[in-house]
Amino acid sequence: MPLQPATTSKRGFSIIELLVVIGIIAILLAILVPMLAGVRQKADAINCTSNLRQIGVALHARAAERGGYGPLVGTIVVPASLQGSSILSAAVGDAARTKYDYVYLGSPLIGETVASFQMALSKQLGVKNPNTVGYVPPPELLSKWEVFTCARARPSHPASTTFMIEFEGVTSLNSMQLVPMHFVLNDAVFGYGAGRLAGKLSKIDNPTRTLILADGAPPGGSITMGDGTPRYWSPTSGAPRPLTLRDAFEENGRVVSQQRLFDPDRHKDRINLLFADGHVEAEPMTPEALETVIMANW
Repeated sequence: MPLQPATTSKRGFSIIELLVVIGIIAILLAILVPMLAGVRQKADAINCTSNLRQIGVALHARAAERGGYGPLVGTIVVPASLQGSSILSAAVGDAARTKYDYVYLGSPLIGETVASFQMALSKQLGVKNPNTVGYVPPPELLSKWEVFTCARARPSHPASTTFMIEFEGVTSLNSMQLVPMHFVLNDAVFGYGAGRLAGKLSKIDNPTRTLILADGAPPGGSITMGDGTPRYWSPTSGAPRPLTLRDAFEENGRVVSQQRLFDPDRHKDRINLLFADGHVEAEPMTPEALETVIMANW
């Protein structure tokens, strides 16, 4: 009797088994994806605080070289008579030109302006800076300017405004730089005029709680350029002191900005803060927590 070839039965997965496997994969993804997103968020927050610390180190190094002065940025109020002049330094108490950095402008309003916050710290950060208003970082230097960014900033504009020159009662000059800035300055520390310290860090009597920089940026603007909104909070003239970051958060008119600069989505309702003594903290974005952050008590 001839032998019959052996046959093997190949049984595939049943629909129920396939559904069970798919269900297990879906459960694993539901667990792992938020975990991975959380890890990424935490890494971005750490990078953000690291950038703020580097800025703080550069700021204090610059102040040590310039008689205790940081950059002159924020609101810079000068006499109306200065309009059309070529010299800004004498009007801001720097006739010897040793405190601040200046950039040729050639505008009919004024012949020179101050350097932006980023440009003023370029030497301490090891960035080659041609010190011109229209500066565009070459590709090989773009990473050097990333210290002024936060990976979680949305949108991420490649241009920013860190100061405005105001001719008293006449007009103002807004100068954008093609360098990113994802942080907000304390105009009461860096600005020039009533209620401002003109960058003199040694005049701050509570440096452990006085704000220098914080997370923040205007929400709108062109994706390619931004909208030129100044990156600073300003004290209102005559507002009783002390002023705190809570005043800016609640928009009560004591500390103001052209647009709302708080970004609750960046670090899950927390805000990274650089203080005048150089340390960095992450605070909850609540009125109670922000009440402890001094904007001005002078």
